[in-house]
Amino acid sequence: MNGILPRLLFPILPVGMAALWAQEGWGLLNMVPMPPTVAILLSLLVFDLTIYAQHFLFHRINLFWRLHRMHHTDMDLDLTTALRFHPLEIVISLLIKMAAVAVFGPPAVAVFVFEILLNGMAMFNHGNYRIPARMDDRLRKIVVTPDMHLVHHS
Repeated sequence: MNGILPRLLFPILPVGMAALWAQEGWGLLNMVPMPPTVAILLSLLVFDLTIYAQHFLFHRINLFWRLHRMHHTDMDLDLTTALRFHPLEIVISLLIKMAAVAVFGPPAVAVFVFEILLNGMAMFNHGNYRIPARMDDRLRKIVVTPDMHLVHHS
């Protein structure tokens, strides 16, 4: 229950914060008039870049690597690897997402969708299944496939 509860509750915090920021008009995206669809797509891109930068730094900065390597110690790369993170890394990731919400003020729906996509893609690219080579070649142009991600974990 210790591991499951934070994983279910923590995504609610940035979503709630985004709703509050929108209500108060805080954050860059709340200050610039734009269609909701554009704000959502821009938010997804900003969050994706933010999490990519976080992951990059967790591999490059020794203190963060000491936390993140728990994820990389799994001998069998499978769906459970997508869930295996040091609790402190989960907290730091939450704080980084909340900082992104504070600065950019994304729509709450964008934060919610991003959390679903982030977790869904983590389960997809850590999966221990084979995708036919031709399909994998096409897919890896737009997403990280399990075969492609296997190299990252090797």
